[in-house]
Amino acid sequence: MSAEVLAEICNESGVCAPVDPVTALIIIGVKQLVNELNKGADGFGPNGAIIKAVNTVANDLQNGLGPNNDLVRAWETIRNDLTHGMGPNNDIVKALNALSIRL
Repeated sequence: MSAEVLAEICNESGVCAPVDPVTALIIIGVKQLVNELNKGADGFGPNGAIIKAVNTVANDLQNGLGPNNDLVRAWETIRNDLTHGMGPNNDIVKALNALSIRL
């Protein structure tokens, strides 16, 4: 038995539309990039979200993949979600719900 994962994305007015999860993630990524670009020179500074994400990945790759490594934890979360399904307390579900995307 396979479960189809559907996402719904909503604008500020509450108008929603169904989208596939990959499209939803692309929209989130583009929105983050636009937010950083709108910050001007501060957007890509050391405290910018994109720079923090790049630095985290670079650090993980340089220091190896231990049990507390962000990449390992992300992989374990994905594996758990695929084998047990994403419940309401799942970090991805919470993050998407905060952005008005409902699975």
